[in-house]
Amino acid sequence: MVAVSGFFPPRAWDHSVVPSLTSAGYRVVTFSHRGMPPSHVSRGGYTIEQLADDCVGLMLSLGFSKFFALGASMGGLIVQRMLLSNPDPVIAAACINGMGNYSAAGRILVEANFELCRLEETPAALHRLISYMGVQCPQYKENPEFYNKMIGAMTKEGLPPLQGRIGLSGALVHWGQTDHMAEIADISVPCLALGSVHDHIFPSSLILEYSRLAEAIVYHELCKSPHIFFLEAQEALAPVLDFFSGQLKEA
Repeated sequence: MVAVSGFFPPRAWDHSVVPSLTSAGYRVVTFSHRGMPPSHVSRGGYTIEQLADDCVGLMLSLGFSKFFALGASMGGLIVQRMLLSNPDPVIAAACINGMGNYSAAGRILVEANFELCRLEETPAALHRLISYMGVQCPQYKENPEFYNKMIGAMTKEGLPPLQGRIGLSGALVHWGQTDHMAEIADISVPCLALGSVHDHIFPSSLILEYSRLAEAIVYHELCKSPHIFFLEAQEALAPVLDFFSGQLKEA
């Protein structure tokens, strides 16, 4: 299985997500996107399409001709693009809090994130912004102690360097400049789409709407998870593992 992270490095998944997947019997590949050290930090604009090609190319180069794909947030968009541009290697997929178009509020936040990323001296402000964006559910946003802990954890994991931040945040802005709703109907690989009632970037109502566009997509609603889903990893991973297990049995 390839686990595709979002804007933050995949190390953020190491404590809750990866152990759950490996204990279920999966061999899990995580990786840093272009722009995230130790991967190459190149100048110029990135696109979600490039990041999807990177992911498929990596898995094939590692010798995996068939694999499951799990993506969250920006990683969900990357998995969506994989299902459309290079679906053959993917046995089944899951997109958590990341599919289709942003909400109106989500688009504003993505554009603001890009503007912050272009400022060389604002990583601390960027950590606070993204942390708050991702923790919009009652059990977290009403708990100052947890929120401070969350910011500390994100700061510890670190953001990409300047050019990487610009490239990755620019890829998110570029994605938002095109309507991706119609293309979802072309997804034919079995895909579980998970949406959180507390996510204001990809609201569950939008994810549900997208899931109705293709027979291959199954919807599952998350009731406790914020946008940064690994804070409530088991709520999301339990249905993902059930879905993947079902696809193996059908195969």
